[in-house]
Amino acid sequence: AIAGLGVDVEWLWFSKDVWRGVLEGAGCTVPPCIGRWNPKKQAVDWALPLRNTDLIGKASAAALGLGDFKLQHGVDFNSKEEAEEKVNEHITKAAVETARFAKDRYLLLERMQPDPTLGVHCFEILTMHKGDGRVITARVSLFTGSHTWTSHDAMTIFLVDPLTEKIVGRDTWHKIREGWPVPGQDMLGRKISGVSAMCEQAEKAHGVMLVASKTNPRLTALKAQNEHFRVIGWDAMMTEDGKTVWFEGNVPTWRLSKFLCSSWSMMFQIRDMLSFTCDAA
Repeated sequence: AIAGLGVDVEWLWFSKDVWRGVLEGAGCTVPPCIGRWNPKKQAVDWALPLRNTDLIGKASAAALGLGDFKLQHGVDFNSKEEAEEKVNEHITKAAVETARFAKDRYLLLERMQPDPTLGVHCFEILTMHKGDGRVITARVSLFTGSHTWTSHDAMTIFLVDPLTEKIVGRDTWHKIREGWPVPGQDMLGRKISGVSAMCEQAEKAHGVMLVASKTNPRLTALKAQNEHFRVIGWDAMMTEDGKTVWFEGNVPTWRLSKFLCSSWSMMFQIRDMLSFTCDAA
């Protein structure tokens, strides 16, 4: 039940606006939103000046990279007019496969550059609201080895110890991934400074979400599925200037279900951490 399998999930769980608001409320840095696509005007509502950076297009409510696109500065556009034309092209194309994108208020985000020693990557930080009321970090995965601009194409997944900040092994529960591409075994034991601080931020963001679920009128629709608030998967990246940028949170359906049934001991450990006999609502 906690993984959400077979549950019709409320759409707000996929809202980039909801997650960006929660993360900012916890003091986390999110990519600047340069503008929003206005489907009625068929134009971009610009919120910030257009800088000499790439842009990432994100549907306002989607998951798994569905509908995402990148615009490269100097290649795809050099002005707001050129960017707007390309945005229209990409959304029109995405709407052919997913009709609702035609009416979506896409976010245009400034592309944040990753730490060059990690390349294109993503830290998946899984936080849990335990039966005793505490929020803890239960798991940290590092997706890397992507040959494109997005970590959705990462071909190596490592497990990272949130306390020692060291890579302790590869994730064995993503069978579609290669065994040891580059980077591979040479990454084992590597210490990634800043992971512990990221986990603390993720736990704080989880706390903000728990409060918001009880006090924010917009999120009252999620209360019927309050069990989902017990586990949240956060996406973050280390940037080229040594800081952390946060992208969103994710429902247990996408994150916990990946490894929940990997072994009996894993299921019992998670059961004990969540303490289903306690009311954590």
